[in-house]
Amino acid sequence: MPEAEASAALTPLIGALCAQIAGHELSQSELSAYPNRQILRGVTRQVQCYDGIDRHLDLLITLSFPDTLPLVAIRDPSLYLVWPHVESDGVICLPSAGKSYNGNDLLEQVVGVFHEALELVSNVASEAWRNAEFRKEFVTYWENHIQHRRPTIKAQISPAQRSCWLPYMSIGREIYVSDTDTGLREFAKRMTGKSVQKKPITQALLVKLPETPIPGEMPRTAQEAENLISRYAQELRPELETLIKSNKGLLMLVQAPQGNSVAYGGLWLPKNASSTSRRKSRQKLNGFRPGREPVDLLWRQYFSPGKRLTYLHMDRFDDVVVRSRVDQLSGGKDLAECHVALLGCGSVGSYIAATLAQSGIGSLTLIDPEILTSGNLSRHVLGARSVGSSKALDLAEKLLSDRPQLRSVTPIIGHAEKLSEKQWAQVMKADLVLFAIGQTGIENYAADMLWNKGFAGVIAHAWLEPFACVGHLLTCIKGGVARRQLTSALGDPTEPVSCWDGIEVEQEGGGCGGSYQPYGAAALSRSVAMMSAGIIDALLSPPTTTTEQVITGTTAELERHGGVWSTVWLAETNGHLSGRHFTQPHSVSLALASGE
Repeated sequence: MPEAEASAALTPLIGALCAQIAGHELSQSELSAYPNRQILRGVTRQVQCYDGIDRHLDLLITLSFPDTLPLVAIRDPSLYLVWPHVESDGVICLPSAGKSYNGNDLLEQVVGVFHEALELVSNVASEAWRNAEFRKEFVTYWENHIQHRRPTIKAQISPAQRSCWLPYMSIGREIYVSDTDTGLREFAKRMTGKSVQKKPITQALLVKLPETPIPGEMPRTAQEAENLISRYAQELRPELETLIKSNKGLLMLVQAPQGNSVAYGGLWLPKNASSTSRRKSRQKLNGFRPGREPVDLLWRQYFSPGKRLTYLHMDRFDDVVVRSRVDQLSGGKDLAECHVALLGCGSVGSYIAATLAQSGIGSLTLIDPEILTSGNLSRHVLGARSVGSSKALDLAEKLLSDRPQLRSVTPIIGHAEKLSEKQWAQVMKADLVLFAIGQTGIENYAADMLWNKGFAGVIAHAWLEPFACVGHLLTCIKGGVARRQLTSALGDPTEPVSCWDGIEVEQEGGGCGGSYQPYGAAALSRSVAMMSAGIIDALLSPPTTTTEQVITGTTAELERHGGVWSTVWLAETNGHLSGRHFTQPHSVSLALASGE
């Protein structure tokens, strides 16, 4: 609908709103106070605030209304960083922000948005409420002080028990910070993909605060930063004096409590006046020669009230942040402590490895003898730059780069049936070993080797039926049913879910024994999701029996490729095979998984 028509259509609603909230319509000049909000029309009402000042509360209807509900703004730009949840143009960040009309009474819903704003106006009368809300959003308000996004701090640090020094290095326009020198070099190497052994390491000052500062308490000058240091990091003054004597800038990190965790802010304090301006420097320091100045004079110059601080953006790569949006209902078991060994880093194995790393698994061992070819690119995690390189090595490098919170990724170039004792020892460390080789005979042989060596964890097998129409995950326990018992002498499944009589399900790969099954990434992703979730379940709640999970595509997908469902499986599932997920405890008849 054209903007003019949309505006005209709002006339009845505007009239009703004016009556409901006892206000009047905003003029065009009043609407111009919000140039970046695409406002069609609005209604305003004067409200008395706790400080005795009467202000206008503007209800703003945007072009996307009613797909999104109206905005509300307090027409006083000076309230930015004085009231919580008020943006720089006065628009209030309300719980209804971004929500859409739910189909109930539209007028009632819009008026409800206005009442949300009235509630905030009432709440801000309490200083305790204002401060609590500010502290909840500490990082947001700290970031509001940032004028330029570079340099950026990239940090992988643990919550400090006290104020301390932390190692950092500068690489280009990035600053890398970690807990130890060794950890810093490893972190920076993972992030940049380059050796950083020759990069110099400097010390950053971390000041631990007992309480999260509100915007008015955040330091703006070097003198205000010095006040924080004097109060909460005085014991670190000797090292700080040495830094000041060397006339270097100071990277300062602020750690503050945030709920059950901590939050950080970054600051840069520039060095003192350059020694190249000798005359000016001598004048400032009362005639002392450069290099001979008393430390107290240098200190006062370094932390002068006229020296402005630079606020720095920080990206965190510690477990607290990286895993904050991952389901933590793990029954008390930490996935970061889990170790998975994958034998086979092809299409199935590579995607499972990436998913497990992204889900919080701490350690991976990747085993594969092959190099990546261009034909693999359509369904492999690795891209064109890895063609001609080892799948295991490049996948390990990619995962460490993409997921720097990983504790370890160990690549092994080798065949599962030809591993050395040292390599087997690495596999034996795993909590779960996954076979995704695609060759049943080799998987059976290697699995037997593991059991015979006394492996105490879970062995899993992941495989696909033709065209990835069906995916399987078999989790085996010691002494239970093994995959060998579920395959024929030729290595084929004894009870496949799909049937392909007369259909050529494999393509020649151009070399001796180089056949492959054609399928795309979309079909693959369905099975990978099931397999990855099943592996995590087995880690968090070790199975007590061998269990097979099966996920199927749709019947239409199957028939498009010329296949049909197995009569055995159709019978056991009452014909409900299309697009379903099943669990089969072996020695028990097929049963629909709980919740499916």
